[in-house]
Amino acid sequence: MYAKFNNNNEVILFNKLQSANREYLVDCFSNRIDFKVFDSAGGSANFLYNNYAFTRTIGVWYHFTFTYDGSGLSSGIKTY
Repeated sequence: MYAKFNNNNEVILFNKLQSANREYLVDCFSNRIDFKVFDSAGGSANFLYNNYAFTRTIGVWYHFTFTYDGSGLSSGIKTY
């Protein structure tokens, strides 16, 4: 995905959060990107999590790729 930031506020880059059937969430803070993969039971307390240290520059385009290998481990979540 491509993203261009206009400020340093927290922003959700993309997600699939449908009521109790949560699947994934990628959001960006001023110093990191968080990638959460929720388990099949849903709910906000049941998820795998990984973050990527990132300092954004306002007005610059970035390209990100997010992957999850299905291992059930946070180490299976990658941000490039």
